[in-house]
Amino acid sequence: MASKLSTLCTFFLLSMLLSSSPSLAGSSTEDGICNCTQYPSFCKSRLPPNKSGSTIHDYGRHFVHLYLSSAQDFSQLVKSYLSPHFSYSESTIRALQDCQLLAELNVDFLSKTSRTVNSTDSVNNLLADDLQTLSSAALTNQETCSDGLQEVASDSSVKKELLDPLSNGTKVYSISLDLLNRGWKLLPTKGNILVSIRVVVNSNGSGNFKTINDAMAATPNNTETSNEYFVIHVVADSINRTVITGNHSVADGWTTFNSSTFAVVGQGFVATNITFRNTAGAINNQVVAVRNGADLSTFYRYCNIYPRLPLQGQFNAITAQDRTDPNQNTGTSIHNCSIKAAKDLASGDGTTKTYLGRPWKQYSRTVYIQSFMDSLIDPSGWQEWSGTFALRPGPNTSGRVAWPGYHVINATDAANFTVSKFIQGDAWLPATGVPYNGGLL
Repeated sequence: MASKLSTLCTFFLLSMLLSSSPSLAGSSTEDGICNCTQYPSFCKSRLPPNKSGSTIHDYGRHFVHLYLSSAQDFSQLVKSYLSPHFSYSESTIRALQDCQLLAELNVDFLSKTSRTVNSTDSVNNLLADDLQTLSSAALTNQETCSDGLQEVASDSSVKKELLDPLSNGTKVYSISLDLLNRGWKLLPTKGNILVSIRVVVNSNGSGNFKTINDAMAATPNNTETSNEYFVIHVVADSINRTVITGNHSVADGWTTFNSSTFAVVGQGFVATNITFRNTAGAINNQVVAVRNGADLSTFYRYCNIYPRLPLQGQFNAITAQDRTDPNQNTGTSIHNCSIKAAKDLASGDGTTKTYLGRPWKQYSRTVYIQSFMDSLIDPSGWQEWSGTFALRPGPNTSGRVAWPGYHVINATDAANFTVSKFIQGDAWLPATGVPYNGGLL
């Protein structure tokens, strides 16, 4: 990663332990299981041969097993294409490397999911949400791999060989996610926290480590029990004094996915008072400052969004949320934030349009709640990605797009996208030590 760290930051390693409580199981018919999924016929064709007396948990475990097997098979398939016996373009190799990383993450996510559903018919509130989140993330990873392969202009044979199993795998993922949501219920939870390690990172050598990568490499990779996990907490001096910068971009041959200056994967991460920056600039096409694929992660504090001046003829889109299945609990909720023009955009000629976002994929979901928006936001609010797909009808706001999926929500709906409900924050945020407001302001 081409990045550097200015001033210092502190790492805390926190050990969190969760407890669970029991729930009830129910029985289901073949039609009851499959007709509610996105792919009823495909679902029925993949049911186990002996279905007598099976419950929704039995079916759920079956499809989670298929889910995991599909991820493992795809991971091996991608590895075979990265064999030195093949010769591909640099862009294809990097797209394949992205897919390999994403496939390996999916195997980890789904292995954990499989262990959980095989051991119990019920889980606590946090673990139930975590099951849904891990499966949702796996589906998103699958789509990210597919998008990266389709961006590759050459080596069409590679794309064809990999996109077909990706398509079939997506159906299995979707059905598994649906059954997880229906079979494993939410119950109360409790937890505790232990701060076990504290280290200082400083590029001048005065701390324990000179680089963040060195500090990460030294962290333990084991826990005492299956219900315990580590949280990495990065505490910086301030957002203006501690800055991590990088300059990878698509123009330099990196994929969008691996152009990130700072990347987080796994589970449990907190960043406090720190800035992540990609300095490649608009002329270098797509770039990423932070790529966050970590469950139970927090970036604290001050949510200030500053759209910058793009190239001539381009526009700004603050969000581009990707959601391909209605059972995914993913989405973007921007709550109590401030959106203002950066200095270069504010001093421009005023012709650049800035949108709240572009809905990416069919079930894209983004909400803005109790946030300040300066006059830079285009009156239409939103920009189409490709075609006009949206979800539900609703009333218009003056000047806003009239898409079926755009609507103004009331306080009851908005509460579903707050910290307490949307990310189950009450179950895990207190243990991080990060202050928060769980509901509407």
